[in-house]
Amino acid sequence: MESRIRLFIVDDHEIVRAGLRRMLESVPEIELAGEAADGLTALEAIDRLCPDVLLVDVKMPGMSGIEVVRRVKANQTTEDIEAVMLTVYDDLDLATESLRAGALSYILKDAGKEQLVAAIKSASRKESVLAPGVTRKITAAGAGHESEKLCASLTPRERGVLRLVARGLSNKDIAKELYISAGTVKVHLKNIYKKLQVEDRTQALMVGIREDLIKP
Repeated sequence: MESRIRLFIVDDHEIVRAGLRRMLESVPEIELAGEAADGLTALEAIDRLCPDVLLVDVKMPGMSGIEVVRRVKANQTTEDIEAVMLTVYDDLDLATESLRAGALSYILKDAGKEQLVAAIKSASRKESVLAPGVTRKITAAGAGHESEKLCASLTPRERGVLRLVARGLSNKDIAKELYISAGTVKVHLKNIYKKLQVEDRTQALMVGIREDLIKP
């Protein structure tokens, strides 16, 4: 039997946390490892418990969920933990900021149980899930741009690297997946950024989703 996904919930609303517990405690593949109502408490517990996946509210008093994820990803002890942002904000800027902080997925609080469980399972496999509304905004943001032509300039290898970026893999993991060196991965990423006229992974991911190179 495969090990269960150890999930940690971070949300400042007690009612939301209670609802999530009730929703998820009956899912056999998921084990609730803990929860926190604020960022600092969350960071202390996450460092101690090392769960597999975080379910994090975007906006919280004091420290935002985005900052929590940023700090988790900056810590060598917890950097492999994946985060799913759970929010009421169907906002492209917040989604982009979350992804840049290191979150793997961005979904809305009105998502049903099936969608939420699917996002958690996807995160455990290092696969990204974005709220449909955010995906539509990414697509709309590219209207009238030359991104289709830019994407056409990518080589098959570069497209493969971009798809692995979408799965949340690090340069080291991409290198293992493709049987190439980490240095070669960096070269491919540099070429991808140049061809797509972007500055970082998140922007490249947005272009890839918009042009249907990768599935959110």
